[in-house]
Amino acid sequence: MINRTYICKLDSSIATLDIMVRDLAGTQALPVASAAAYGAANVTAAPADWIALCLTGAYYEVRGRTLRLEQLAAAGAAAGFVPRTRLGWDISVYPIVHAALNGNSGLLPTIGLSASLAAEFGDAAVITEPTVFPDPTYGPVIRLITTDDLIEQDRPRICVVHLSLPERKDEDFSNIGGP
Repeated sequence: MINRTYICKLDSSIATLDIMVRDLAGTQALPVASAAAYGAANVTAAPADWIALCLTGAYYEVRGRTLRLEQLAAAGAAAGFVPRTRLGWDISVYPIVHAALNGNSGLLPTIGLSASLAAEFGDAAVITEPTVFPDPTYGPVIRLITTDDLIEQDRPRICVVHLSLPERKDEDFSNIGGP
């Protein structure tokens, strides 16, 4: 099982934060963010396209690890692209600041996955799929999408996003990996 845990700070005036899973993990000491907003010495500098979308948002992966993706969706199946979530996925979002404001902690960002992460599932009536969109110029992302209610009510500005992806070696029939 591959596990990644991200600590995220959402900008209070926008509805999006992208977590770049492949290229920039950041650290607690140097989260991925805008150097102009936080100072170059305090962050892992994010690309300009990311800053234009996420403004003063920031994130880091707890262990500072990126996610390995052999091929991106743009390469296509002929080049060997297989969605990273083909064996399933589990994403959890937990608020850690402002969660109990006015006694309602039910307003959390929803999740979107870029095309290099997303797997297509069969029956959409049975399985709720995340929002899927093309990979941004800065690579595959998990996108936190807030609602107007979340912005207006000052709902969680800092949250934990946990991603778990099963691997082939987790399966009983696999001859790779350990028991």
